[in-house]
Amino acid sequence: GFFPNPSIPYGIMQNEGGPCGVLAAVQGFILRFLIHEEVSKSFDEALARTLASICWQAAQQSDEKHAYVCLPPAGAGLTNGASSSSMENFRLFTFSDFDALLHFVESKLQVYQVPKGIGVILLVVSAVLSRGGVAHTRGDMDLQDTSLIVEHGYCAQELVNLLMVGMATSNVFDGVQVLSDVAGGSKDEATMKGIPYRGEIGFLTYYEHFDYFTVGAHLKDPRNPVWVICSESHYSVLFAKSREVPKEREFDLFYYDELAKQEEEIRLTITTDAGVPKVSKGDMAPPLEDTIRTKWPGASINWNGSDRIL
Repeated sequence: GFFPNPSIPYGIMQNEGGPCGVLAAVQGFILRFLIHEEVSKSFDEALARTLASICWQAAQQSDEKHAYVCLPPAGAGLTNGASSSSMENFRLFTFSDFDALLHFVESKLQVYQVPKGIGVILLVVSAVLSRGGVAHTRGDMDLQDTSLIVEHGYCAQELVNLLMVGMATSNVFDGVQVLSDVAGGSKDEATMKGIPYRGEIGFLTYYEHFDYFTVGAHLKDPRNPVWVICSESHYSVLFAKSREVPKEREFDLFYYDELAKQEEEIRLTITTDAGVPKVSKGDMAPPLEDTIRTKWPGASINWNGSDRIL
């Protein structure tokens, strides 16, 4: 479920490994509404608006433009055991108006907030249905037999993208890329789908440090200075408290890891023109630092007394 960290007023908590991609995306939107757009005055208000907005933006990418909210059967418990019920017994609610959707989610918020509950499952199912169902969600993917949940219960990139931008695309570059086998003389082409528009929140990945991925401007320069961070198999969040992506020579970013049970904020001071060289794969630099440098190359990172996370 999506329940708050008692020590960090904007933070959600993660009990165990697995759903960090979902939680990090939700955390990013909570920060958007609570700190940047200031349309929410409390954690609960921001969470409700986040859940509604994730479903609504997925619906806007569908043909019918209807958002769906999936809830457990009436009278069912709110713990993980409820998810074992047949999905045929779950209740489905349809919305064509965002305010009505938001009001409904606010009235049912406790369903999503049970610590060992099914809030994560309900959000994922609601997002898939809002996107237009399983067929449309698979149609976003490069390989349509891709699962949204991969080994060890981790989130696939397709699921993280669905929550961040409303489409379950397989890549994080901008737009669509068409690959052809010119050198081999084949006329076969492969279409690879990325991020269709500038995100409300962004994304940075440690894998770009090794040139495995390229994150496009739609996610690297989002509308709000909040980034979901992918460091190997774990997702967390980096954000600024300013309203826009910082452009100064030196500025502060804040790091939040929902699995780390943080009791204090981690404030990082970024100096963009420090000329720090790219660290090779064998060196022991914190992955977060190398991830930050995929957006601000050569930047130095001061942890301001916090332990450097290796």
